[in-house]
Amino acid sequence: MVPGLMAMGTYHLIIGFIGEGLITAVVITAIAKSRPDLLEDSFTVKSDTSKKEVHA
Repeated sequence: MVPGLMAMGTYHLIIGFIGEGLITAVVITAIAKSRPDLLEDSFTVKSDTSKKEVHA
């Protein structure tokens, strides 16, 4: 039973780190190219005080 659990754990570790990491990288890259406004850059985002609100 222990060899089976070790094999299963190793398999899921590979899926988790490599598979999900690659999928996440591809999705973030696609979003950054198509809708960069959805991803905030903490170095260039202006503070809320610089935004003017218009009330009707």
